[in-house]
Amino acid sequence: MKEKLFIMLLCIFVFNLNAEIKDTSIKSKLILDSKNYIGDELISKKEFAKKIDLSCNVAHPYGGIEKEINEERKKCIFSKVTFDYENIVDNMKLNEKIYLTPINGINLFLKKTKEPNYPKNLLDDEVKIYTEMNDKVIDQLIIYSNEYDMESYYAKSQYYFIDNYIYVLSSNILEEGQTLNFWGKYSVENNGKFKLQESIKCHYLFKERKEMNVCK
Repeated sequence: MKEKLFIMLLCIFVFNLNAEIKDTSIKSKLILDSKNYIGDELISKKEFAKKIDLSCNVAHPYGGIEKEINEERKKCIFSKVTFDYENIVDNMKLNEKIYLTPINGINLFLKKTKEPNYPKNLLDDEVKIYTEMNDKVIDQLIIYSNEYDMESYYAKSQYYFIDNYIYVLSSNILEEGQTLNFWGKYSVENNGKFKLQESIKCHYLFKERKEMNVCK
């Protein structure tokens, strides 16, 4: 009887050990894989966001020499962003969950919720980040998007960075250059909700017969 009990206890121990090793392996893989999806650290810098309007304006987008225009575009602070968002998002499957390293003990995953659908929205895609507790989605936030209006030559893009916080940066793209639309820093609260900690919000207004992008 004691021998059978010993064998049973041994089997339970081995099972739990294997499960623990497997769980650790999965967690290690998640941590390793999540590094491929965290975005560019520059997006987290508030000062970076503030320099967009000043550095990304093209003085003569219509009458300028192409070489001069290209040189001006290179001065845009966005040229320092090295993370290839488009490539990462293109290789994500629609509605597939990509789990990241938890923040504040809360599970996180990314999901591409919209992708280009020719010819209706040729260049329109979107990625959201979700919080999950007890296998239940608690909150969600759009962190990446591309919206193009082919008729008016207007585009709006949003990029992100993830560490212990979630950072998003949205900008408007016109032939005249690139301007800031929104920058935000979000925390992940104990209840699984995203909370905006800091932000810069911009809007266009006409002042002194000029259209200006006012941010605060």
